[in-house]
Amino acid sequence: SVYAFALMLFCFLVGLGGGASVSRRLLDRGLSAGIGLAYSYLGMAFVIVLGLFWWDQIPAYFESFADYGDTKTFEQREFVRFVTCALTMLPVSTLIGMAYPFSMELVGQAWPNIRLLALGRAAASNTLGNIVGALIGGFVLIPILGSFSTLELIAGTSLGLGVLIAWSLPTHERRRLVLPLLVCMALFPCLPDGFKMDQLASGANVYFHAQGYGQVIDYAESLDGGLTTVQRTEEENGDVIYTLLTNGKFQGDSSDKREMRAQVGFGLVPMLHTSARQRSLVVGFGTGVTARTLHDGGFETVDIVELSGDLLRLAKTYFSRKNGKVLSRNSVNTFVTDGRNYLMLTENEYDLISVEVSSIWFAGAASLYNSEFYRLAKSRLSPKGVFQQWIQLHRLSPTDLVSIIATMRNEFENVWLYMVGGQGMMVACLDDCPPKPEIADTLMHVPNLQPLLDIFGGKRPDLSKNLLLNPRELDRFLMGMSALGINALNLISSDNNHLLEYSTPRANVRPYEASLKANIALFDQYKNQPKSP
Repeated sequence: SVYAFALMLFCFLVGLGGGASVSRRLLDRGLSAGIGLAYSYLGMAFVIVLGLFWWDQIPAYFESFADYGDTKTFEQREFVRFVTCALTMLPVSTLIGMAYPFSMELVGQAWPNIRLLALGRAAASNTLGNIVGALIGGFVLIPILGSFSTLELIAGTSLGLGVLIAWSLPTHERRRLVLPLLVCMALFPCLPDGFKMDQLASGANVYFHAQGYGQVIDYAESLDGGLTTVQRTEEENGDVIYTLLTNGKFQGDSSDKREMRAQVGFGLVPMLHTSARQRSLVVGFGTGVTARTLHDGGFETVDIVELSGDLLRLAKTYFSRKNGKVLSRNSVNTFVTDGRNYLMLTENEYDLISVEVSSIWFAGAASLYNSEFYRLAKSRLSPKGVFQQWIQLHRLSPTDLVSIIATMRNEFENVWLYMVGGQGMMVACLDDCPPKPEIADTLMHVPNLQPLLDIFGGKRPDLSKNLLLNPRELDRFLMGMSALGINALNLISSDNNHLLEYSTPRANVRPYEASLKANIALFDQYKNQPKSP
């Protein structure tokens, strides 16, 4: 979430500033810049290696607070995260901060006649090194080696630099570095083979309790997807369930009981609102079932936009039986990019756009729930086009729900709110596009769609039980909430306020089932009540 980024940035900047202040004072007291720099690099190697021993225990640490009465609110849990972040990041960032003044002092001593010019060049080189290091680390080392081996490499580099600097020092100063050097070198052979992924991807970092999705059988790391994992569990009846997660957060599974119903519904429900079947767009691939539903349902072309290439690879490997190998089909195009940027650059016109990104509280996800995005999506719809978007109904406050629904309603003339398989979805169009029985009848006779319709009992699709609010009821809901003090017009999300990005993470402390029931009950208050006989 944006709060996580803020905590990390705060800790890192405090460490840099604090470390620089410490080294400046040590220099003023007569400490040699060379020995100070050597200690800084050896210290970096030590704390990085030490962290590798317990990094995968952090989710379990969060879980240990699950039963504490003082960690039930957002603020209390963020304090726990802050303490953990500080313990993790302050030591190494402080040592990095200490290294900079020591390095600059050595540069000044080496070129006393052109001191200012040399310091300027050194500062510029440092900035260039930061940029190149971030690019190589993020786009090369982590995807190829993984974060564990990348940290090993960084620690080894720090150790090597410490040895190199120590070698250049006078003998009496070099002797002072022998013990810390030996201690650092002794830690490397004791390192584990890697992180324990079952613990690291438990999900306890999100909700302060493990999600219990089973054993990690495959994973990938990248800047785009973070840690993407596939976990395997075997049910009592012998069925094997695969679950796809991003950073411990659920993205989809192979179970027919609930998740498959939702994934099929994300494609089936909007198809009932339009008879056009030329081109469709899926933003957010997940396990791929929605893309399969659209293609099997008769769309000539299906474009898939997914931010994480890792997710596409793992979904293709482990969920091909569920998604019908849709990524390998003709007339299915895949784009690894951001959904909003794709819509800005494409000239394609779509009969159906389906958006199923991760939870709104993920940093950046809220940009697909604001006015500018809805306006952009409208411009890419055909005259009879339909827009569908997943809306989480659990762990969201009424204010967040009003903000999401009001923002979409502000751009689209008609909006329907559904719930299929426990998941919410909004369907919108430019003109009146109610679900039509004749379209449902047509879908019943599409051969490729039959296996997916069997999940719903093989019956003709009937949305009456899945509809939470029709357009008129939805407008009544917004007006009713405004009368209660939650003004819809003041909660329109846009690029200028990012309301949802800051408000939705705060509702993660709400229990899943209780929040889902409460939000559904809230919608029920605004449904048309049947007239008395």
